[in-house]
Amino acid sequence: MSDTGRKIYKYYSYSDYSLDVLQNNQLFFSFPSNFNDPFDSSALLVKPYKKFCDSIGITSIDEIFEKQGVCCFTKSIKPDNKHFWSLYAGNYTGFALEFDEDELNSKYWTLHLEKVHYFDNPMNLDDFKNTFSTNQSDRTYTIEECIKEFTNSTEYNPEPLDRLFQYLHLYKEKNVWGNENEYRMIIGNSSRNPANPISQKIHLKDEGYLLDLCPNAIKSIILGYKMSPENKKRIYKIIKDTGITIYEATPDIVSQWAITIKQI
Repeated sequence: MSDTGRKIYKYYSYSDYSLDVLQNNQLFFSFPSNFNDPFDSSALLVKPYKKFCDSIGITSIDEIFEKQGVCCFTKSIKPDNKHFWSLYAGNYTGFALEFDEDELNSKYWTLHLEKVHYFDNPMNLDDFKNTFSTNQSDRTYTIEECIKEFTNSTEYNPEPLDRLFQYLHLYKEKNVWGNENEYRMIIGNSSRNPANPISQKIHLKDEGYLLDLCPNAIKSIILGYKMSPENKKRIYKIIKDTGITIYEATPDIVSQWAITIKQI
């Protein structure tokens, strides 16, 4: 595993559910209401702003905001983040996956990895002059523009609010989460439009969506050093003949608190 350049990773606790990505080559996108942080991608980011809600109609929030799907990644040189291994990978009993970023971005052209933004305070939606943009667009929008575009449509068109709410999925508390260097892919209403080619690769699953991955999207798997021999054998069997490289993450104390990543 090269130490040069940042790569895209996702950390998992070990479970039948998390093995879906390996067994079926699919990524799970969770509905925002399932997140454990009530300030992350929650309708709490929207509903307290009465002026904004009155402008769009309160029923639109759950219909658009809560039906978007979010999948979280992190960028780093190596999958050696102690915070992630403890919090997201079952205290080293789980695993991390390295994805081909070009495959994630280029094959599904309506879905892109977006960088999460970290702020000290929530975005004030009642200030209609506030602006926002996404990584994939050079355009900057105001909240007022989104409201007008949504309310002035002759037919129901969720895209303007979809755009704003996707930005809110990238809006997190700096003091708590600022060290994660997180990136996200978001399934919005436009992605699920039957006229959109990507819609055929999105499947409703429990409290979110499953997205069919491109072949060879997964480059390597990194196992936590506490993973049981039985679970390791199951993973070996699943990825046999796939070309996915296997590594192990192990604590290593010499002159610093470090995680060593070695191929196995």
